Amino acid sequence: MGGLDLVAGFSIWAVPGQPVERELGDVIKTYAERLAMPPFLPHMTVLSGAKGLTAEEATAKLSELADSMRVLDVEIQTVTFKELYFQCVFGLLKPTSELLQTHVRAKEIYAVEREEEFMPHVSFIYGDLASETRAELAKELRPHLDGRRLTMEKLQLWRTLGPVETWELVTEVSLSP
Repeated sequence: MGGLDLVAGFSIWAVPGQPVERELGDVIKTYAERLAMPPFLPHMTVLSGAKGLTAEEATAKLSELADSMRVLDVEIQTVTFKELYFQCVFGLLKPTSELLQTHVRAKEIYAVEREEEFMPHVSFIYGDLASETRAELAKELRPHLDGRRLTMEKLQLWRTLGPVETWELVTEVSLSP
């Protein structure tokens, strides 16, 4: 098999509806421009690293996952940071049983067996920044985002290979209210 019909990785994102998607997108874009980092769409990663599937298979599984759930109401507990590129500065979400169950269902449907801790979050800045800079940026964002409630109304399937600029949206499914 040449590998052209198989993609090495898909990610499943839960995405807020409007106007929140636009508002958070503006935050992400503003900081991306200020820090010369890549912009990305606001999302919570439900699952990453789903491999060995065609786009059609991954899309069918996304529909199966969406059919098993409803919109997700989430709350940003606090804006914080880690020493990880994709978790440079992010909003840590309150880990409700609904969020955790959604992640477990996604792992089952996509047959992902990794035993990593699921930390639901919405990233605001991607990048390799000094710890002090990350801390300052998190502190700057907290007054605007801590305690913010979001409704995740859609699931999206993304090819997330290589740099952020090359990521590709495969499909999107609306969740039932």
